[in-house]
Amino acid sequence: MDYPEELLYFIWRYRLYNQGDLKTTQGEVLKVIDVGQRNYHAGPDFELATIQLGGVIWRGHIEMHVKEDDWTRHGHHLDTAYTATILHVVWQSGVQPNLREDGTCIPTLVLSAFVDIALLDRYDALRKQERKIACEGQFGYGVTSVRPGWLQRLTLERLQEKYKHCSELLDRTKKDWERTFLIVLGRAFGTNINADAFEELMFRVEPRLVYKYQDAPEKIAAMLFGLSGFLEGECDDDYFVRLKKEYQILQRMYGLEEVAATLWKFMRARPYNFPTYRLGQLSGMITASAYWFEKICTVKELNELLIAVRAIDVDDYWSHHFRFGRDTKYHSKGWSNAFFNHLVINCFVPMLFSYGQFIGNEELKERAVTWLEQLPCEQNSIVTFYRDLGLSCQNAADSQALIQLKREYCSKKRCLECAIGLAILKA
Repeated sequence: MDYPEELLYFIWRYRLYNQGDLKTTQGEVLKVIDVGQRNYHAGPDFELATIQLGGVIWRGHIEMHVKEDDWTRHGHHLDTAYTATILHVVWQSGVQPNLREDGTCIPTLVLSAFVDIALLDRYDALRKQERKIACEGQFGYGVTSVRPGWLQRLTLERLQEKYKHCSELLDRTKKDWERTFLIVLGRAFGTNINADAFEELMFRVEPRLVYKYQDAPEKIAAMLFGLSGFLEGECDDDYFVRLKKEYQILQRMYGLEEVAATLWKFMRARPYNFPTYRLGQLSGMITASAYWFEKICTVKELNELLIAVRAIDVDDYWSHHFRFGRDTKYHSKGWSNAFFNHLVINCFVPMLFSYGQFIGNEELKERAVTWLEQLPCEQNSIVTFYRDLGLSCQNAADSQALIQLKREYCSKKRCLECAIGLAILKA
């Protein structure tokens, strides 16, 4: 049966072979002292390995192929980058000799001869699994041996993914952290349904105008609602009329351009997540402070942020409306614990971690993780799925880890790179 090259990397890296009886195809006794470091760039697959061959210590690189003849087929015999290769590890033996560019012969290990067939059976079972995730039937065993270390690593991976997005935004904003924060904040206000629309909107909000009109709540609100296109058309509400007049003035003064109205979605959103209602809250937050990024970097305790957010004043209009021109019964215009937690998870923590990563400040990164650990576990389908499999979630750091596990490992069937997959295969 054919196996992917990634399986060879996996078996080699974790020494899942009979280490006491290794021999090359040339009949020499082989001892692996150091498997080396995985190379994800051009060149041999593992670098800086150490082996003992026929009583002689060799240090260099390891190249791997499913088929031995791939060495020549890939042109390695003509490439000086492979001259320091000390061992060729393959799954299937070939017919051609493995030569370096200088004409010398490379020792070859046919790994399949030294691997327990039971490991291959377990791998095949994972690969052929048709359930929601490959290891669903064996998940409980794998979890027992890897938690919590694996979850902690996944949490950091998740934050690193968010750092990549932050870096892209920083490039677009010319390293303006406050503006980048406003964009990430807007995306968080959009939740899953309107995140892209809010991000596009906040790219059109110029920080200089935010700073200039911070003490003028209706100008900030007019700018946000006007740029979003929600002030188009007619409405008899006094608040709407005032905002529209303000926006028309701002538009003429600064040449503001609205986002496409088709970006906004109401249909699948709860009223409290209607973009109009969230924009009302966002305008209140910007009016309360134009320098939230500075605040999150200096505040030590998460509770201080909670107090600051709850003190934000949102216009009374939103106590009786979720969108313009449609009265409702009185409802809260304030900040629920759930939405505050959402902002922390999707804006405050990623921005704090990203800034710490950018300037090399470990204390900021550790504080970001601590804030996640202080929040309750998120409630979503991914958390529920893993909970039903036996993996409980203690806090928001764990729930972020589970999102990373599902999206980047389980959905992509990266079982060979997953600690749970490793535990199952080593069983």
